[in-house]
Amino acid sequence: MSNEHNPIARMVETMQRRWKKAVALQPAWRMIRWVIRPQQASLLNGYCRLESSAHGSTGELLVVHVLPFKEPEQYAPQLMQQWLQEWQDEKNTLRQHWAAEPWLARVEKGDATVQTLASMLKDFHQHLARRQQTLVLGLIPHSVSGFPEFRKWLQSLVDILPPAVGLMVVDHQDAPELKPVAHTLRDKAITLDITDLDVEAAMESIAIAGNPNDADVQLRKCLFEMGRAARANNKGLLCQWGDKALEATQRSGNKSLWATAHVVYAGFLMQFKESERINTLLDKAVSITEPFYKQGDAVHAAVLMQAYGYKAAYCNMTREKKEALQWLEKQLGIALQQEIWLYGVSICKTIAFLAYEKGEMDIFRKYTQQGYELGWRLTDEEAKLSEYLLLAKDYYDLALEQRRKEQAAEANERMTRLFGADWHEQVKKHKKAYTAIKPPENMPLENA
Repeated sequence: MSNEHNPIARMVETMQRRWKKAVALQPAWRMIRWVIRPQQASLLNGYCRLESSAHGSTGELLVVHVLPFKEPEQYAPQLMQQWLQEWQDEKNTLRQHWAAEPWLARVEKGDATVQTLASMLKDFHQHLARRQQTLVLGLIPHSVSGFPEFRKWLQSLVDILPPAVGLMVVDHQDAPELKPVAHTLRDKAITLDITDLDVEAAMESIAIAGNPNDADVQLRKCLFEMGRAARANNKGLLCQWGDKALEATQRSGNKSLWATAHVVYAGFLMQFKESERINTLLDKAVSITEPFYKQGDAVHAAVLMQAYGYKAAYCNMTREKKEALQWLEKQLGIALQQEIWLYGVSICKTIAFLAYEKGEMDIFRKYTQQGYELGWRLTDEEAKLSEYLLLAKDYYDLALEQRRKEQAAEANERMTRLFGADWHEQVKKHKKAYTAIKPPENMPLENA
């Protein structure tokens, strides 16, 4: 199928062409470093998904891992453990025969180092159906505890990789932490800079494609224009496009879309602290959606939950802490009723934090416990990516304070399994995330 009319697909093809050209010119490469802007993360994700599938076109076999980098000496065994687990899960669907058991035994015995990881990758490559392929290990950690240690670890791995195995990493234009590694490796490193690819323009062209008279398309157009006006600090222009969004969605007769326009318009106005207009917009969104929510409508429930979140955020911005807590409790009620557990954990964390700030310790204890207990409904992966670690630490401390030793031990056991034995120390690094509440993400229009 042609990608002529899909600008994102064309950008992925550009990335593929740049990769193939670079490796052809520099065959001694062992590491490829993408340089991106934060807005291009979704583009890179699309590239990785494609090249990790049977539809990739670069000729390499890409296997991506996003395991957080915490302790240098533990990273290689953790990567091996994850690699081997995924192999066990998928080996029946792959046309490849590889004995993973000896490597798993070495991990379990604690005999897994960077050298062991390199040897495992070499062994895996030798059993590929197409051995002329280069095996590329993509490392895009969700978090890095220390870049000096990560750079040293990467260098130690690249230095011992066999010719048929390579590494792919990602750097950010504004903070090129891995540039020193590429500089040291010289001809073994390739830097591919894609910061010239305009993802924002591509996303806008996709979003506003279609019938210009359609209310969804008109709202998307207004959202992009409001965003530009907000970045330019032009309140007058923002209000012009916000009013257009309200008019277009009201004409459509789609109540959830009309309510969504009110919510996002209010969100953009928050930087200008237009209290009266913000409250009017959010109150209108609530009045539109509440009747439908009470009738069991899930779409309107989602918009209403967003409206409550914005009400809470703005009350917090204007130092109306008590009112912020009340709106958050309303928002939590919908999240629980709709069984959106991940969102529920996040809201509990926010309520607990605000209550602690106000000295409302009974409320703090109540929602710390509720959030921790909700966290048991999350998968391990969801828990790792959420704010559950912060809640669990407060729950653990409360349990010790109240001499509930069994509950404290249970919390410690789960957190150790999820985050490692140093999970208490990790909390200190994440405390910066434990800050005043922010407006929630804008409602996805396709759900409106």
